[in-house]
Amino acid sequence: MRKQKPRKGYFLEGSYYSSKRINQDFFGEDARAECSGILTQVAMPFLYNLLLGKLARPIKEKLPDNEDSSDNGSVDLSTFDDTPLDDVLDTLPKAAP
Repeated sequence: MRKQKPRKGYFLEGSYYSSKRINQDFFGEDARAECSGILTQVAMPFLYNLLLGKLARPIKEKLPDNEDSSDNGSVDLSTFDDTPLDDVLDTLPKAAP
């Protein structure tokens, strides 16, 4: 994952955007989609798929047994789904080669 980095340099060749070089096209949907596609499918697909897999995992909803129980700020890990990550990754769209 360390080897995956966004391209360096000024846009179009890189990921850096100078405020002096930005025009109205930068704020359009086409430009946003192109930038997202490059970042998620070319520059950093492993990180994108890892985060998408984590965020796509369903969380089991568990209601508290006792409404009067005090909340000490701890997290109840039993509420998280224990679906293996490999099963979740199989449902994700494949990145372009």
